[in-house]
Amino acid sequence: MALYYQTEYRLGRRGRVSRSYTGVRAFLAIVTDLTFGLFFELLSGLIVLALRLVALAFQLVVQVLRVHWKIMVVAMSMVVYILTTPFALLHQVVARVGWDGRHPQEHARAGPIPKPDWGLSQEI
Repeated sequence: MALYYQTEYRLGRRGRVSRSYTGVRAFLAIVTDLTFGLFFELLSGLIVLALRLVALAFQLVVQVLRVHWKIMVVAMSMVVYILTTPFALLHQVVARVGWDGRHPQEHARAGPIPKPDWGLSQEI
């Protein structure tokens, strides 16, 4: 019994291409065909599995958030308060000291800002 491999494919409007192999060339064509088929089947299986795992993980996160929503809100509020506390304390210290970035001698010289004599378009 001899090995025989035949394939046929189309090239658009140009027509069909038919290839036939026998013997060692047929064996190599069959092995190559089976190898690539197995490789692409495994690759597509892995991609589908990864997409299913991502979808299941997303559904799990949604379920956990539905069940533990109030606990999550409290935890996130604590994180926000912990991160903003140093800045709020710094703001209070600056307000108590009265420092606005100017030198203390500039505070003594600075008086009220004079209003211009001419009217602006917003004031008319």
